Amino acid sequence: MLTLYPEGDPQPEVACTVAVPYLSPTAVESIANIVLFMPVAVLGGVVAVAALAWHRHRAASARAGRVID
Repeated sequence: MLTLYPEGDPQPEVACTVAVPYLSPTAVESIANIVLFMPVAVLGGVVAVAALAWHRHRAASARAGRVID
């Protein structure tokens, strides 16, 4: 994610630089990004791990001759 930061004092012709924001406890945007996107990322990871475990269990059961629906 890129954020524009103004350079220097306020002037009629303000220039902005494109920079990657750094994580700082005082940066409201960074805290908001963590609060909003961490639960989604963790939930996605949990779902992916559960799906992989279910797939491995089903494959192992099929090799053993058991059928699981």
